[in-house]
Amino acid sequence: MSSATDEFWTAVDRWKSDQVPTLIELVVTTSPDVQEKFTGTVISADRPLVIFREPNTGMEHTIDFQDADIFIEGFALVEPFGIVRVFNVTWENAALLSCTLMELRETVFRS
Repeated sequence: MSSATDEFWTAVDRWKSDQVPTLIELVVTTSPDVQEKFTGTVISADRPLVIFREPNTGMEHTIDFQDADIFIEGFALVEPFGIVRVFNVTWENAALLSCTLMELRETVFRS
């Protein structure tokens, strides 16, 4: 059985090979009291880096998954995309609190 990390990178690789819509939600802390949440779509991936773009602002954010702990959370309903497979990612670095990567369910079952 493959690890959550292997499954995570398989999902990212499917984005690269098949241009599958993959969503990322990132929570960061800019100070001890302030958290920011960014949501967007993956636009580039080259291990261990993944870049996503926020659709409302067009801003791009790069995430380094080198020292990340990755967990498979199962499936969830995310509108307007429907059922997605969810990976949760955490870092010990306080600036990056968590990341949720969501892959469309149909993609998971096609492969």
